[in-house]
Amino acid sequence: MFRVAKTFDVLCSTAALRSTNVILAMVCAVLIHDLLLCIRPGIGERKATAYAILVALYPVHWFFTFLYYTDVASLAAVLAVYLFCLKKQFWISTMFGVFSILFRQTNVIWIIFFAANGAITYVKDLYPKDNASHENSEPIHQSKKASARDNKTSVQSLRRRRINSPINKVIVCESANPYNSLTEEVCDISLKLWNSKCEILIAFAPFVVVMAAFVAFIIWNGGIVLGKLYI
Repeated sequence: MFRVAKTFDVLCSTAALRSTNVILAMVCAVLIHDLLLCIRPGIGERKATAYAILVALYPVHWFFTFLYYTDVASLAAVLAVYLFCLKKQFWISTMFGVFSILFRQTNVIWIIFFAANGAITYVKDLYPKDNASHENSEPIHQSKKASARDNKTSVQSLRRRRINSPINKVIVCESANPYNSLTEEVCDISLKLWNSKCEILIAFAPFVVVMAAFVAFIIWNGGIVLGKLYI
């Protein structure tokens, strides 16, 4: 009994408790590294590692690294939610989402954001031909105008004009963003989401369950934050 109490005292010492956040801060750096490789695959291992270290040393995050507090654990859980959502492993993502909500109830906002972002990406993958037609229609039209104008020049000046001409810049911009306006993009994505609602609900069922459970918690608790509310 005395040995158990002594072991408990060691585990609950200031150094031991604070070291948990140091370990979690390292986990955050690894998660940031993997997120960078998912979001920007061409960045490379070396740059991803350097950026991950820089973000991990960000003062707001670094300050809580050596304190026994929930900020670092909450951030690690949220980053894990985002990473596994990008990898389309939604059940694992939801599991970390539950952990993040247990740390901070306001993390539910991030869960909703990641789920919405994942749903938009998911529905775009369901319509690859539609996305390709959007991207190719305008650039082809503009390239015809550019070629008709540039045929009058020499080969050397033609290369320069193709690199620096404003028409070429328009082609690049429009190929990056196939929509003419934000309203058109929102309407198109909303229509695709509605037409694919059954597939999305099945794929994102874990997030739906968590959201329903959280709504029930708010009704039972009388607020978003756990505990007694003071006015």
